[in-house]
Amino acid sequence: MALKVETNLSAAGTQEKKKVYQHFIRSLKDNGGLNSTNSFNDYDSGQISSVDGFSEVKAPDGTKLSEKLKAAGTPDATAAIQAISAALERSDDYKNAKKDFNTDLSNLNDLLLAGKYSLGDAGSYLLEAKNTAVNPIQTQQTLVRDNLSKLFDKDDFKTQMKNSLGCDDSGLETLKNQMMDALKKTQDEKLSEFKKSLEDNANQLFKKAEQEYWRLTFLGHRYSSNSQMRAEIDKLAAEAEKNNPNLSMHSGIKGSDRLKHIDPSKLQTHVTISGSTLQGSETGALSVQFNRWYNSDHSVYEKLTSIAEELKSRGSDIITYEINEADPKRAEEIAKKAVEAAMLAGFPPDKINIRVNNEDRYKSNYDEKTKKYTVDDKLFNNPNDATRLNFAKSKYAKMAETRERDLKGTNGTQLKAELKELKEKAREAEAAAAAAASAPGGGLGAP
Repeated sequence: MALKVETNLSAAGTQEKKKVYQHFIRSLKDNGGLNSTNSFNDYDSGQISSVDGFSEVKAPDGTKLSEKLKAAGTPDATAAIQAISAALERSDDYKNAKKDFNTDLSNLNDLLLAGKYSLGDAGSYLLEAKNTAVNPIQTQQTLVRDNLSKLFDKDDFKTQMKNSLGCDDSGLETLKNQMMDALKKTQDEKLSEFKKSLEDNANQLFKKAEQEYWRLTFLGHRYSSNSQMRAEIDKLAAEAEKNNPNLSMHSGIKGSDRLKHIDPSKLQTHVTISGSTLQGSETGALSVQFNRWYNSDHSVYEKLTSIAEELKSRGSDIITYEINEADPKRAEEIAKKAVEAAMLAGFPPDKINIRVNNEDRYKSNYDEKTKKYTVDDKLFNNPNDATRLNFAKSKYAKMAETRERDLKGTNGTQLKAELKELKEKAREAEAAAAAAASAPGGGLGAP
């Protein structure tokens, strides 16, 4: 029986969904762009670049180091302040890396807003950009730590500091250790924030991409296969165009953007994969009745999967089936099919709830301590059931793996090539502008 989860529902299969998704790719919602374009600038502005950055470091008398040196106002104090700033200067390699990163992310944002690349393409690039940027950042971190450490080996600097702070060699060594620790702590914290900002943005893009996948595959399948659903979607699309004349929602040789502004939760038509009717409600719940004599296993799977698909398209992360059936054996079988159907529709095995005649039989629980979901399973409780459940889980895992791979973008090489070309053009324009400015009379206005 478990085999029918695979063979009877080809319309719900990953490859079928992929075809629908590709046809309606132009219906992807506007994504809003990137929120991490300033991540390198934010990292850079958080770095210690002068004595003022050592705000927690105390002079031997307990006052803030920066305040003590500035209050001294002597040539030695001024020289020491300048030496510390020089040790913390950014290298040209670091500056160039930051500039390239900012250029690439600005161009990526423009390309994403223009709809030229997918959310997954952008998310995958962000993760690569993070890894690429970490190398020059860490090189710069090592450089300034070495510079600061070596500064304390210079006799002139040691004399300047001791005269300005009124301390001996032992006090100066303690101060050095405080400054080195503060520098390393800031570097580590800001680098972690930098990496997290890019990882979070990438994950947000992947999550948006997945939700759009569920929305488009559901709407696209129903639009293509059911006249009643097509009529309602066409009506909603026409209303959207009427309210906003700038919208264009039509089909063409490169696919259809008909679904761009269609919200599945607003639909009044609810149909299964094969076109039979589902009952909606004001709360958004969906229901269906199974005829005791005329519903095959395939029909039950189809209706249960169809319910799950529609809920998934609305953005639901967890699904709950309420099954009411007087025959205990039949009720249990429908419940097991519901678990399998939910997985077919994309719900993870640990985010499914099944209630049979008001009793929890398969319950998802979230543990605040571990931040993980677990399942209280009273449904699949014998060896045959375990085999059946594991089969459904393996099918879910394979479908999820294929889907995630596709959604993380397939145009990475093309995207990187275009970003490289845009960056080179920007460099050429800068060089030309600089050359023009340095030429005789360059940059001067008319006399």
